[in-house]
Amino acid sequence: MRLGITGNTNKAALWKPVSEIVRQFLDSERPFVLHENIARGMIERGLLSNSECEGRTSLDLATSSDIVLSFGGDGTLLNTVHEIGNQETPILGVNIGRLGFLAQVEIGLLNDAIACLDEGNFT
Repeated sequence: MRLGITGNTNKAALWKPVSEIVRQFLDSERPFVLHENIARGMIERGLLSNSECEGRTSLDLATSSDIVLSFGGDGTLLNTVHEIGNQETPILGVNIGRLGFLAQVEIGLLNDAIACLDEGNFT
């Protein structure tokens, strides 16, 4: 299963959790794809190299991933839904803010949520 990663690049709180999960994915050789804005931001911040992003970026996460992880708050999740459009790609909202009514997972529980995804335990 290939996970897509997007998020609110205007939030400073985005970069640490995204870089941690991406590093985890790289270490375990898990397939993933980064929204182009996330990849560019990670390269600019020295969190990933160009070669680590090569072949792992897309502007269209709906067709390049099986499930999209949307890091941010409710607004970010709604933007992700808009970007996915009519595709049926599932989205998992990952709350990195203070309060998120729509995001399904708090950042501290992300690994558990990914394990559930891997097991097909989601609706």
